[in-house]
Amino acid sequence: MTYTAKLKLEYHSTYSDAGFCDDCLPEENITMEIPAEDLSTLQLFKFFSNFLRSIGHTEHGIMKGACNVAFNEMNSEKDMREIAKEYDLTMNEDLRDKFKEWKEAEEEWARLERGPMGTAITEDSLSNDASWEERYWSLKRNAEQKIKELEEEILKYNCDKVTRLEVIDNSGRSYSNRNVTGINFHLQDDDRTLKLFVV
Repeated sequence: MTYTAKLKLEYHSTYSDAGFCDDCLPEENITMEIPAEDLSTLQLFKFFSNFLRSIGHTEHGIMKGACNVAFNEMNSEKDMREIAKEYDLTMNEDLRDKFKEWKEAEEEWARLERGPMGTAITEDSLSNDASWEERYWSLKRNAEQKIKELEEEILKYNCDKVTRLEVIDNSGRSYSNRNVTGINFHLQDDDRTLKLFVV
């Protein structure tokens, strides 16, 4: 058993007063036909858009019509959301959440650009070659000063009574010692490394 199918679209028009118009045709007949045994939905819409284009519809009008098929109050919200996601579209009711995501992403990027101590060198800071070295050493001195201030702040505390030391980082408690008898602080490597010596 053999299955065959064809899809045909036809357009016929006549103009009763075409004889009085130099650029009017008295009659137009347009026929488009394709084999339809195994056409996908996308292929069908491509065929329809070609036909609409041939009878004078604009690209904008064709796209508007396709969007109206996909997004209208007769369709289910679930289906419309799936289509919007597939084509990277944002529905109006989701704009507030999307804007919140963008703001959070911008803030995180700004935080990364600033660096852990606000001393990161960015492309903008390198744009002026004449003063790059001066800015670099200024940033280095500021970082060293922050480290010294940190060390001085730590040394203000009386650690003689300390018997437990805990180090907390982004992953949680990364080090714990409950039998501490003494702690010393030292800056090394040109003040780039802060070391804690635990007894």
